[in-house]
Amino acid sequence: MELRKHYEGRVSSLTAQLKKRKARNRYFISLEIATFAAVIASVAVYTATEGYGLPCLLSGVAATVAYIVARWADGRNSDEIEQLESLLQVNSDELAGLAGDYSPFDDGQRFADPHHPYTYDLDIFGPESLFQRINRTATTGGSEVLARVLGRDLSSAEGLLCEIGGDIASTIDRQARIINEFAARVEWRERFIATGKRHPIDTAALLAATKETGEEAYPLWLGSRLTQIAITLLPAGLIVCIALAVAGEISSTLPTLWATVQFFLALFLTQRPLQKISKRLGKLTRQVKPMMDLARLTGQAGHEWQQLGAAEHCWHQLGQIVKAIDRRGNLLGLLFGDALFLSDIRLVARVLRWQRVYLDKLPLWVALVTRCDALVSMATMRYNHPEAGSAEMVDGDGVKLEARGLWHPFLGRKAVKNDFTVADRNFYIITGANMAGKSTFLRAVGVNYVLAMNGMPVFAEVFRCKRFNLFSSMRTSDDLAHGISYFNAELLRIKQLIASCEAHRHTLIILDEILKGTNSLDKLNGSRMFLEWISRKSVSGIVATHDLELSKMEGERFHNYCFEIGLGDKVTYSYKITQGVARNQNATFLLRQIINDKQI
Repeated sequence: MELRKHYEGRVSSLTAQLKKRKARNRYFISLEIATFAAVIASVAVYTATEGYGLPCLLSGVAATVAYIVARWADGRNSDEIEQLESLLQVNSDELAGLAGDYSPFDDGQRFADPHHPYTYDLDIFGPESLFQRINRTATTGGSEVLARVLGRDLSSAEGLLCEIGGDIASTIDRQARIINEFAARVEWRERFIATGKRHPIDTAALLAATKETGEEAYPLWLGSRLTQIAITLLPAGLIVCIALAVAGEISSTLPTLWATVQFFLALFLTQRPLQKISKRLGKLTRQVKPMMDLARLTGQAGHEWQQLGAAEHCWHQLGQIVKAIDRRGNLLGLLFGDALFLSDIRLVARVLRWQRVYLDKLPLWVALVTRCDALVSMATMRYNHPEAGSAEMVDGDGVKLEARGLWHPFLGRKAVKNDFTVADRNFYIITGANMAGKSTFLRAVGVNYVLAMNGMPVFAEVFRCKRFNLFSSMRTSDDLAHGISYFNAELLRIKQLIASCEAHRHTLIILDEILKGTNSLDKLNGSRMFLEWISRKSVSGIVATHDLELSKMEGERFHNYCFEIGLGDKVTYSYKITQGVARNQNATFLLRQIINDKQI
C-alpha cells in the first residue's frame, strides 16, 4: 500500500508540474512572436523614417536580445517538459506493474533458449517472465547485461556485475549491498530509468558508429598545431579586413575575395572527410545526449563509477560534433560559417581531437554505464518488493539450500509460503494431484536460487544456500521441424543434464516428471534406473512425479514429500508441502464432475 501511494503521489505531482510547464510554454511562444514582431517593426520604422534612428536601433537591439532570451528559455522549458513526461511515464509504468500489467517493460523474449540449463523452465525470459518484472534498463547494453546475469553459470563468478575482490560469496554480498544502496536512492534511479524512456539507447549501434568513425583515415594534418594556428589567424585577418572596408580604409573587394577563398578552401579540404563523418555520426543525433546524461548519473553512483567523470565530457564533445553536423544542412549557415570562420576545418579538427583523446576509453565507459543500468533495474526490484528478504551465502562445497517461508515471486500476496531444505547428495520425491502446486514449488526454489546468486531480493523469510550448479528439466517439447519427437527431446534433455552434472562438481537438478513421452511402466522403470544412477554422483535433486511407485525409493538419501488435496463436495488445495506420499488424486474426480454436468 505504501508503495502504491508513493507512485500515485509522484504521478499526481509530476502531472501538476507538467501542466504548469506547458502553460509556460505557451507564454514563451507568445513572447517570441511579440519580440520578433518588435524587431521587424524597429527595422521598418528605421528604414521608413528619419530622425528616429537611435531609438529604433536601441529598441531593435533590445527586442533582439529579448527574442534570443525567450528562445533560450523556451528551449530550456521544452527540455524540462520532456524530462517531466519521461518521469511521469516511469511512475505510471510502475503503477501498472503493481497492478500486474508488465506490458510496458521489455520481456526479453529474444534471450529465451529452450536448451539453456534452467532459464526456459523457470520462466526467466518471455512474456510475464522474471526478466520482464525486473527490467527497467535505459540501454540495449543494459538489457543484455541483465539477461547475461540471469542466465549465467551460477556455480562460477563469471557474469557477476561486481569485480571479484575475494571469494564469490563476499562478491555476491557486495553486489547485494550495491543493489540495496541504489534501491534507497529513489529520485536518482527514477531519473536514470527516465533517460531511456523517450529515446532508448542502442549501445551496440553507438559503439559501432563511433568505432567506424575512429577507424576512418582522415587527413591528420587537419588536426595539427599548424592548422589550429591557421584557422585562428585567417578568420581574425578577415574580420580586420571587413572592419577596414567598413571604415573606408580599403576596398571591399579584398574581404569579399578573402571570404570566397576561405569558403572554397574549407569545402575542398573537408568534403570527403565530412562525408564519412556525417555517414557514421549522423544517425546518433538522438543517442548522444541521453548517453551523456547516463554517464553523468552513473558517475554519481559511487566511488566505483567516479572514473566516468571524464566520460560525461566525452559525450558532451561528441554531442557538440553531432549538432555541428546537423547544422551543416542549413546552406546559408554553411556558407557564412566556412566563409567567415572555416567552420568545416574546425569540425574535422574537433573530430580528430575527440578521436585521439577519447576513442580508446569509450568501450570501457559504455560497459560501466550498461553495468550500472542493469544494477538500477535490480535495485528497482528491491525497492518494489519490500516484503522480500535477503539470501545468506554459506561457505563450503556441496549442495545446501535451506528456505523458510518460501514463495514464488510471481504469486504476490496470494502466495502460500513453504519451508524446505535440500541437503548434499539427497533426493526429494514430490507427489501430489494435478494443480496441487508441485511445479510452482519447483520453480519457486529455482527462481529464488537464481536471485540469491545475483545478490537480488529473495522471496523467503530465510534463504541460506551454498554455491552450486543448477539444471532443470520441466518443459521439454518436441521439434517436428528437425524430426525430434517428444520422447527423443526428453532423452536429449537428460543427456544434456548428465553432461552438465559431469562438468560441475556439485549440481542441484529440478525435474518435473521424468520420461513423460513413454508408457507408465516403462516410464517408472526408466525413472527409477536414472535416479539410482544419478544418486551416485555429486548431485542433489528435487523430482515432482505422479508415479507414486517412485516413493518406494525412500531411504537414506531419498525422501518423500507431497502436496495433499482435500476431496469433498469439491477439491480443496492447501498448497502446503508436507512429508509423506500424496493419498488423494483429482483427475477422476474432476472428470466425473464434468461428465455429470453434461448429463444434467
